[in-house]
Amino acid sequence: MKPVSACKPTLLAAALSFAMPSLAEDVRSMGMGGTGVASANGDTAAIMNPALMTGGPLQAGWSFVGPSLVVEASDRHDIADTVDDMTDAYDELDLAIQMQDVSSSEAYKDAFLQELAELDNKPVTLKVNTELALTMPLGEMNLALGGRSTLDVTVIADYVSDDETLIENAIISGNADLLEDSASSVTGVGVVVSEAYVALAHGATWQDQQLSFSVAPKYQELQTIYYKSTAGSYDQDDLDADDYVASESGFNLDLGMAYYITPKVNAGLTLRNVLGGDYDTIAPGTISPRYAADEPLRYELNPKATVGVAYNGSMLTLAADLDLTEDSGFAGYDRAQFARLGAELNFWNWAAVRVGYRHDMNDVQENVVTAGLAFSPFNTFHFGLSSSYSENNTAGVGAEFKLTL
Repeated sequence: MKPVSACKPTLLAAALSFAMPSLAEDVRSMGMGGTGVASANGDTAAIMNPALMTGGPLQAGWSFVGPSLVVEASDRHDIADTVDDMTDAYDELDLAIQMQDVSSSEAYKDAFLQELAELDNKPVTLKVNTELALTMPLGEMNLALGGRSTLDVTVIADYVSDDETLIENAIISGNADLLEDSASSVTGVGVVVSEAYVALAHGATWQDQQLSFSVAPKYQELQTIYYKSTAGSYDQDDLDADDYVASESGFNLDLGMAYYITPKVNAGLTLRNVLGGDYDTIAPGTISPRYAADEPLRYELNPKATVGVAYNGSMLTLAADLDLTEDSGFAGYDRAQFARLGAELNFWNWAAVRVGYRHDMNDVQENVVTAGLAFSPFNTFHFGLSSSYSENNTAGVGAEFKLTL
């Protein structure tokens, strides 16, 4: 399977080299660089590593997390406004040609081509994660019910210089329909993963050491997005239209383990999506015959293993996580694999300050600095805010509400 367009092999490679990084699933984790495999506290353990719900000093009681929202966007070429300018110029060009206003048509032609050239081969990426989780103790076990949805989409434009001649012919002939034969295009590629899960955690003792294990069967729906249109016809509202989305569903499994080395130091291991799966996008030729040479992409949902270690003091938490495998992603393209560091300073369970750092060991994604604040009146109502930042207009924000009893 060829994973790229026959007309411009490097186009999707440029886009997908920036797509699909691991996004923090919890606002506390986001503020701490994405760590959490060993450092998640009892109420967020269901999200990061359910094994931490029981068996140690962080053992969970009743808690509800939700809604938790994390958003990260990358516009490293600062072109978000240029997209709107391009579509506006195209609409004015189309109207001017229909009105046979040659002077205005030439002006809008120049504006449209200039904006399109600025967009050429410059991806914009958006990632969104939402979470809900209910945790409850069941004697020697803990149970969590939860759901999550993750969106990751990248949009990129392909400028073909031959369009200048095509537009000139449309102006001369007064036939705006010729614009529909534009070779320049906009492509959007992405994935939406939605899950509903039940997580069970149980503690055990081995040679006087505390261990805990978790298993989380889940129902999973994965939607792949492959949007393609002429540059002038691009409409961001169409990215999730049924014509561009392929959907499959089934069951998967997450596993977790925690090892309590001392009362304040523990290690953790998670294995996500144990069953894996391959998911094909639509064939672009089904959108339009002009894209018949473009083949579907294949999204590979691979098992993801992450190990972590943490110091959990009464006021200070230090954490480090390491991905043992690469992120899931589209076949044939580079994928990220992260090392993460995080710290939290807790002020008597009423407020917390968090910082972190995320480094891609494969040099696919930029390194990210994170920070966060949390407020916990009476250690019952919890509200958290987090942010992330890297160079070249990549930034994220997160917000979360929790209730613990």
